[in-house]
Amino acid sequence: MIILNLVADEYPETIKPHTKQITKQLDHREIEVRKHSILTLGTIAKEHPETIKPHIKKVVSQINDPDIWIRLNTTLILLLLAKKNPESVKPYTSEVIGRLRDKDDGVRRYSILTIGWIARKHPKEITPYTKEIVEKTSDEDSWVETVAIKILSVLAIAFPDLIKPYTTQIERKIQSDNIWVRVKAVEALASIAKEYPSEFKNKISFFEKYADKKGEYLYQIKSSEALKQIKKTHPTEETIPPEKIETQEIKQEDKENPKNQENRENKKQNN
Repeated sequence: MIILNLVADEYPETIKPHTKQITKQLDHREIEVRKHSILTLGTIAKEHPETIKPHIKKVVSQINDPDIWIRLNTTLILLLLAKKNPESVKPYTSEVIGRLRDKDDGVRRYSILTIGWIARKHPKEITPYTKEIVEKTSDEDSWVETVAIKILSVLAIAFPDLIKPYTTQIERKIQSDNIWVRVKAVEALASIAKEYPSEFKNKISFFEKYADKKGEYLYQIKSSEALKQIKKTHPTEETIPPEKIETQEIKQEDKENPKNQENRENKKQNN
């Protein structure tokens, strides 16, 4: 298997016809055989993910293996498949979600990225796992954190009512040092605000800030949309500057007593 793995690194197309035989080795009792088998399948998947598709069930069976390299390459293969054909991985969403708590950063990264690709095409498939995704917005790994908030922004567009209970957690991400986390947090909040403007009527200044953020068009679009909906539902009274109020009062007095204007003009001339 080691030799096959080395050959696959250089010439994956030569190993591709033997995918079925390699997949069978995933049942081998020796961990090293299973490890090199999944590594070889991962190498094939990078160039020819469609070749792995018929064997996806067997690949998924390795996702909880005690060996880190087997779990890592299993989730990598699923990610490569999800990028090309999320439908093929969709039935195994639950298994992938389970690895979001893996102790290894790489496994969690590949898992959340896989979920992200599924969410793009099939957001409803992810809805039962919203709580798990929210938890990952506080992951110690920045990649996992970023993709998790991206997934929430996708879900917020499709199912704002589902994400609304997590508004507070999303608001906290506005303070992130990562611009993509901030952008996606604003997008998620904006999507919720568009559907529930009454609950965001006290956050007009928040969305105004991001709607006017120069050079940050990613903030501007969604924030402007939310702002428009909030103001449409809860129009605010126009704030009139003091000098404008004074002018309006003078005009009203002149209308009531035309001699006022004449007296003012005479006073100006005398001065």
